[in-house]
Amino acid sequence: MASEERPRAVLAAAGLIFGVALVGLIKDRLALDNRYAIGPVSVALGVLPQQLEDHRGRLLAGYPLVAGPRSIFDSALPGDLQRELLQLPWVASVSNLRRRLPDGFRVDVTLRTPVAVVCIGDERLAVDREGVVLESDAEFRPPECPEIHLIGEVVETVPVDGMRFRRASVLEALAVLADLEAPRREGHAAFDSCVLDAVLVGRKGKNRRAGSADIDLLLDNGVQVAWGRSSRSPLHVFELPTSRKLDHLERLCRTYPGLLGIERVDLRFEDPMVWTRS
Repeated sequence: MASEERPRAVLAAAGLIFGVALVGLIKDRLALDNRYAIGPVSVALGVLPQQLEDHRGRLLAGYPLVAGPRSIFDSALPGDLQRELLQLPWVASVSNLRRRLPDGFRVDVTLRTPVAVVCIGDERLAVDREGVVLESDAEFRPPECPEIHLIGEVVETVPVDGMRFRRASVLEALAVLADLEAPRREGHAAFDSCVLDAVLVGRKGKNRRAGSADIDLLLDNGVQVAWGRSSRSPLHVFELPTSRKLDHLERLCRTYPGLLGIERVDLRFEDPMVWTRS
């Protein structure tokens, strides 16, 4: 009985070795077949979010990702493609890389969303909610993205595209925008007549300390709103909740339609203060 099974085991082992060798041979042949070669012109990103302007979409879609023709059966190609995509400042994550015969790859790409434009001197840097610089372009301003201005703060160097802001003033401004995101999405009445144009951090002529209650909002009608601290500040527990500040702003908008004649509003306290234009 054992003597009969031994030849079968030998044949099975030989068949397995032959199969592995055959698969390797086929892969080598396919790797050399130009019909399955992928090059820079073969790689493109698919549908982009509507919020990205056309020229932004063309920049991403036309980015060459593969240097020279390579076979889609190249085992190193998926990893190389993923690493190159992740080097693009706009790309947050890459997943589900899969071959598409005869000469393509399908990739799921999650793009970063611009939430503000940080203005430092002549620099205008579009950033996402984490402070990652998506693009440095003096003429670029994504729709519905307010500007961030650092008042009285000397900034000698700024992050390059793809790097993250570490400066506390920028991160606190982004935290304020994050605090406003949910009420805006839920349709708080304050946003019916108030459009945020910029976030101002700091005071002219004063050295700013991180966590200070010196963040203002500039509305598109020119009204400056003293907002206070961001939720990133360790002292934010002493601040009025965002919802309460917005309730006060909404009531002021009803009292002064369109905030006409108003120069400045202070929402940092339970009783808002109002300065009218002289």
